[in-house]
Amino acid sequence: MNQLKYNFSDYNLNIATFISKEQFKIYSQSINKLSPLKNIIQTYKMTQNQYIELQAVPRIIENLPILSEQDMI
Repeated sequence: MNQLKYNFSDYNLNIATFISKEQFKIYSQSINKLSPLKNIIQTYKMTQNQYIELQAVPRIIENLPILSEQDMI
């Protein structure tokens, strides 16, 4: 049986792994199906960061110096 082999290396551990064409196809399809989750996760993180910043607004307002009418003239 003549199968194509692909060489993948883990650059952190310098380990080479040989997989078959079928295994690569399954891997590739999985990555393609999971890629939309990356966008959802990024959107969630951005929203979470904005929520944290929004929670800080009342504290910022409370710490502002109160101006008297004399100061505004």
